[in-house]
Amino acid sequence: MWRLAASGAIQTDRSPNRTDISETRQALDYAPATPIDVGVGRFVDWYRAFYRVP
Repeated sequence: MWRLAASGAIQTDRSPNRTDISETRQALDYAPATPIDVGVGRFVDWYRAFYRVP
C-alpha cells in the first residue's frame, strides 16, 4: 500500500531491500572496481554532457 508521508515522500509497506548478492558475485566472478558514489557522479557528468544539461 502506498502512503504519502508528511515530507511528501512516498512510503510503502515494504522494508528497504537488503538483498545478499554474494553468491551471484561469486558465480559471475564480479567485483566492481568503482565505488558507487564515484560511479554515480561519473554517470551524472556524462548525462549532463550528452544531453547538454547545465
